[in-house]
Amino acid sequence: MPRKKNIRSKTQVAAWISCKPKLDMLPDLPLIQILQYLDRKSKMRLRGVSRQLQRRVEELSDRLFYWNFNAVRFLKLKKFLNSVNIVHGLRVGDLVGSKNECDTALAHVAKKHPELSYLRIGNMRRVTNITDAGFLSLLTLQNLKTLKISYARITGEIVSSVQAPQISKKQGFQVPQKQGVQISNKQGVQISKNQGVQILSLDSNTHITAKGLGNLLTLWAESLVELDLSSLKLNERPRFNGQLPNIERLDLSYYGQLDDSDVSWFIQHCGFSIRTLILSGLSVKGVNLNISVDRLRNLEILDLDGCRNISDRHFII
Repeated sequence: MPRKKNIRSKTQVAAWISCKPKLDMLPDLPLIQILQYLDRKSKMRLRGVSRQLQRRVEELSDRLFYWNFNAVRFLKLKKFLNSVNIVHGLRVGDLVGSKNECDTALAHVAKKHPELSYLRIGNMRRVTNITDAGFLSLLTLQNLKTLKISYARITGEIVSSVQAPQISKKQGFQVPQKQGVQISNKQGVQISKNQGVQILSLDSNTHITAKGLGNLLTLWAESLVELDLSSLKLNERPRFNGQLPNIERLDLSYYGQLDDSDVSWFIQHCGFSIRTLILSGLSVKGVNLNISVDRLRNLEILDLDGCRNISDRHFII
């Protein structure tokens, strides 16, 4: 028997068309909010839906301040950064290139778009070849509030702590001791005590050292609100003697071989504002946690997933 053709009446087709979501009819603000979550390739596909939508996407490009790339090479990223006027947020899942190219890319980001406030780089598929040289260029971004770098080759040792008088003689970075942390270079770019990163994520940066982590904590001690140190391969505490008074979210999941005393050390160096504490996958038992109840008076979320050595009768604070 011949196959029966699927014939739709004109009424059915008209009803189907009228029910389709018309993106080209959306107001500017909702369309901008949709576009900022799409990577560059998805935006190109969206432009091909209709001529009207193509025209609107092109018109709104100058108002898209947050950009997302799943994977991009240095030259394409540089070309893109040169083509847009304002970039407030940038997410790059996979920055492809050599160490020199990746470091040059970060330097170009900082130079071309000093207004950047959100930067996220890295994914689980490969290690990004970002080193301390590229990371150092981010310190000139005075508006940077969120910094998330995963699976990179950062050690943090090039960033000087408060005790050290200089970072690098060649680049002329200096750290005055009386004003907490203040980094300046020849162009006068500074990170003062009242400026700095509020959300810092160093997830899975296996090259970072105890000294380097201590330098970063010292640098942004006053401004940090959220700190993610998950999956670091350190077997010792960071070399940090200061306080993190404004921390509200602390993630120590799968951080080396932390035990009860190490977790107590971290919490004692935070203020009284911790609301979320994540200790997943650690070797804590809960027996030797030397933490006062007042220190965790604002705690709302406690994550102990994967802590196999802990029990309810041992977990006493």
